[in-house]
Amino acid sequence: MEDSFNHDIGELFAYAILTVDFNAPGVSSTDVIVMTPNQPIDDLIVMQVIAQDNIIKVKFKNENSSSRNPPLITYNFLVFK
Repeated sequence: MEDSFNHDIGELFAYAILTVDFNAPGVSSTDVIVMTPNQPIDDLIVMQVIAQDNIIKVKFKNENSSSRNPPLITYNFLVFK
């Protein structure tokens, strides 16, 4: 299963972690998810991609000493059942 979402994660403060939920009908907690953004995400680190029932959670981390606010980005998800 493949899906794409356009999303603006908003501002991520210095050294902060932000968890973003993507609604993903059909995804279950036992699925394996691969995520790729369609462009660089402004010096942020994707720490974890978590499958839950009908939701994909992505944890972003800013390891910079200043805030980051990446633009609207398309996130592509590949789901292995």
